[in-house]
Amino acid sequence: FGASATCGWIDDSTLGIILGGAGTTITPGSQLAWNNNAVQNAQETQFFSSSPSTVTGPLNAVSPVVRIVAPSVVSIQDGIVLDASSVTGTGGRTVSYSWSVVSGMPSATVLAYIASA
Repeated sequence: FGASATCGWIDDSTLGIILGGAGTTITPGSQLAWNNNAVQNAQETQFFSSSPSTVTGPLNAVSPVVRIVAPSVVSIQDGIVLDASSVTGTGGRTVSYSWSVVSGMPSATVLAYIASA
């Protein structure tokens, strides 16, 4: 889970894991295999190991909010810059974008769509 990962009991049956280090990832549905006697119960009275556990998503997932800044009117010879630098709610995740224009779509429709996003 990375060099600075930590874990702790959230309640009597839920172990929370905080990943450590840039680029460390785990996704819902991943399987975790436990080392024998590596996990102790919340009361610290016994160790256990069990079959692999399935990772679930966060209880309160953060959804990104994207705001695209672009001119509302451009002429054919003008360039256009789409700025999505004010995205919020990434939860520390890397965000990437892919821009495209549908062939044959009227430019007014494209710009209206960008302005409403």
